[in-house]
Amino acid sequence: MKYFRRGGGYNLDAGSSDLMIKGQLGLLQYDRIERFTAAGALLKDGPTVPADLIILATGYYPQEELVRRALGDAMLERIGPVWGIGEDGELNNMFKRTPQQGLWFIAGGLAQCRINSKYLALQIKAMELGKLGPL
Repeated sequence: MKYFRRGGGYNLDAGSSDLMIKGQLGLLQYDRIERFTAAGALLKDGPTVPADLIILATGYYPQEELVRRALGDAMLERIGPVWGIGEDGELNNMFKRTPQQGLWFIAGGLAQCRINSKYLALQIKAMELGKLGPL
């Protein structure tokens, strides 16, 4: 359910949580890293954190924050919530028209994006052909 409310904020634990608790798996903020090397991650303050594997976690910020940064507060207010369940029982502004013409959102896991991208494309095509009525 948290997936539909926020599009994230959960962990499907396959053993990583226990490794983090034991200190066998580390986390670094990307802004501390100067660059990646064959040995691991070279930090901006000098030392290298050794690593056998580095995974970059992306998509930390909610869609609203990305809209605010890219398009400003006025646009965010015009669009309204992005993601989460709306009063109509559907995802807010996801995979469908938003109150701002030409602005569409698609996010989530690969399976959800793959399926919904087809419906989103059909809506865009219908709009371009004048077959989709007013919002």
